[in-house]
Amino acid sequence: MLLKRLKSEKGSITVIVLSTMLVVVAVIFVYFFSMMNKNSSQAKELEKIEKEYIQSDSMMEQVYDGIDKLEDIKGVYFAKDTLLTIEGNKVLIPGGATVSGLDDECSSVNGGETSKDGGIVIYITKGEEITNWEQAKTKYDQFVWIPVEKAYVTVDEIGEDSIDNLKNYIKTNGVYPMAIKISEDEYKGVLYSFTESDDGTLTITPYDYNTTTSYREPNVVSYDSSNGVSEETLQTDFNTMVTKVDENGGFWVGRYETTNLSSSNVTVIKGTTTGINNVTWYNMYKNQKNYASTEFSGSTPTITSSMIWGSQWDQIMLWMKGVPSEFTNGTYTGSYYVTNAVGMGNYGTISGVDDGSSGLASAGYSDKYKVKNVYDLAGNVYDWTLEAYSNDNVRVMRRRPLRSY
Repeated sequence: MLLKRLKSEKGSITVIVLSTMLVVVAVIFVYFFSMMNKNSSQAKELEKIEKEYIQSDSMMEQVYDGIDKLEDIKGVYFAKDTLLTIEGNKVLIPGGATVSGLDDECSSVNGGETSKDGGIVIYITKGEEITNWEQAKTKYDQFVWIPVEKAYVTVDEIGEDSIDNLKNYIKTNGVYPMAIKISEDEYKGVLYSFTESDDGTLTITPYDYNTTTSYREPNVVSYDSSNGVSEETLQTDFNTMVTKVDENGGFWVGRYETTNLSSSNVTVIKGTTTGINNVTWYNMYKNQKNYASTEFSGSTPTITSSMIWGSQWDQIMLWMKGVPSEFTNGTYTGSYYVTNAVGMGNYGTISGVDDGSSGLASAGYSDKYKVKNVYDLAGNVYDWTLEAYSNDNVRVMRRRPLRSY
């Protein structure tokens, strides 16, 4: 299915177009890395760490100790997958990526709970030198690191396989797991609703992960089998994603809505609407799954990529949950980005709001649509996820926490 007629967030009936977000994860492997575009003192320090690590595997901790600030890797090219601990957060830099050299793209892993700023940006340069960062935004695929506090819980941790026990675990521990581990071969996604009361209290509630009729993953939907998608394949892909996120402390999400979706060569660059819509989710799934083997072939075989899962999308929303809204009136009253993104996304024309675009906007059209360096999670096109609902023949589509199908 290509298009559906749905209510937009401004309440009118509109024909919307569908895209998706591309995510990249990697197995934990710590290697030495090469660098470029650094001053002499930084170059010597990085060279020292690299040589020490080559000499002895026991030097792994020195890699962690030596690189603990973002300024140490600003503008650095990584030839191999490298796991770092920065600001107390694990960050896995994939081989073939250059960390942004711009201050607003390499200032903080989190940026503060109530700040729109933060988020580390990488460019997939494969070693090419960047001399103009603005031009690089339209040339190289870009990703933003999403830190995940708790990738999964086990049934033993919550006490019993039930949604009530999971809710009690979340209330007691103050963390929101992305999945629950039922067995070695079965993880189930934990999906969340975000609601705001009249007094501004934000409530985050997990859906029942054991449901067969509501939001859930991994799960097949109608027509999956005829398009080469099986329950076993989805379960294996989901298990792999969750375990990698657990090992690495997060995942990379495409900075822009994925473009060139009608081709096997999908892109995550600024300034284009080419192939951003009118593509079946089955082709999105196939092309985005192939992205890693195409872009990282040979240098980093541990990297995997996929169309975004609903549980990953919700982890992005959890990361952004404290960011305040920027526009309120009698109709739009939410206090948070996750409950009211008017003025922070391309919704066309809304009275009193300078949206900047009345139709489909190109990827990364306006910095007003950016939160923690990720563009267009609100507005513009709806984004398909691998989340399933009921027995419909399409996947669940997202705009911030809002769901449609």
